[in-house]
Amino acid sequence: MFMKIALFSTLGIVTSSFIAYCFYFDYHRVRAKDYKKKLRAKRLKQEAERQTTQQQVVLDLSSPAAREALLKAEYEKGMSLLMEENNHEAVTHFMNVVQLSPDPLKMINIFRQMLPQELFIDMMQQFQQLSAQMSASANTPSNGGETIALD
Repeated sequence: MFMKIALFSTLGIVTSSFIAYCFYFDYHRVRAKDYKKKLRAKRLKQEAERQTTQQQVVLDLSSPAAREALLKAEYEKGMSLLMEENNHEAVTHFMNVVQLSPDPLKMINIFRQMLPQELFIDMMQQFQQLSAQMSASANTPSNGGETIALD
């Protein structure tokens, strides 16, 4: 009986000492003069690394599996942004889906039925702007696709 009490008392003292040491260490770490500078630098470094890794991702769209995976990822990202009511970013991802799709007209018809009318119109207007920019940069008339009526 006495051994149990002594064991639990010792265990309690060691545990509370460890927790007190953690609080003490954290207090001094946060109150250090250069803590905020180091934290800001660390966050900037992580953000820079994240952006460079996103830019370095090379997509091999020649394989159907990679194309399908990217298509699915873009669609899911667009849907999650649509649920968050970030419509402009969602439209950008839906445009990527249409461009990656093996049958773009079928995808456009699916989006016409699925998306709200104003969002679909916004997507089509962005496609027209993109097409105009591409034709202006190539100095050739853009007359190579089917037209889509916007009910």
